[in-house]
Amino acid sequence: MRVNGGHPRTPSIPATYLLDRNGTVRWSFVDTDCTRRAEPAELLVRLDELKAEERRMPQGSGEGGKTPR
Repeated sequence: MRVNGGHPRTPSIPATYLLDRNGTVRWSFVDTDCTRRAEPAELLVRLDELKAEERRMPQGSGEGGKTPR
């Protein structure tokens, strides 16, 4: 069975995305090594940063797709 148009033996690539309230990707973790995943502690830090940033911004405003790293 082919997945994502690749070779049948090509494994899926795990990914984690953090989206803001507007659906904009604000942080991502993608690694071709399928044994590596985003660290939960890193994700919690990024969530806290996003939450603090949203508190500083007026309602309805956005950053135009900037992705913090």
